[in-house]
Amino acid sequence: MGVTLNSAALGQSPVSGGGDFYGAADTVSLTATESLAAGAWVNIYSGGVRNADASGGNAKACDGFVLEAVSSGGSALVYKEGSNTQLSGLTLGAELYLSATPGVATSTPPSTATHIVQRVGKATGTTSAYFERSAPVVLA
Repeated sequence: MGVTLNSAALGQSPVSGGGDFYGAADTVSLTATESLAAGAWVNIYSGGVRNADASGGNAKACDGFVLEAVSSGGSALVYKEGSNTQLSGLTLGAELYLSATPGVATSTPPSTATHIVQRVGKATGTTSAYFERSAPVVLA
């Protein structure tokens, strides 16, 4: 006798790339405390979610990304791993690091004292990158 698993009945939606055994994305819904652009790299903190920022030190390290733009005060669906498909201008295979521009990644790691170096992903195409959180390192 076979078993059929209905992931929708479990409250999980099938998603390609990332997620758990059932294909569900690892997400959390939080209140945005500032405007977030589609594809923004974000920081989760006690107040909700905001743009991640390498110049903000560990306090604004990248914890995930959003796929849809959200206004301040709105509900943001934060992806804590997986493919960020709302990017542009990437070079396939490039390593991406959190930038000192809030919500943005760059292929050049920061070098300014007190900024953090945090790898946020690898470009899987010109408009997408795979994110898996890494530990930030504060530059001396």
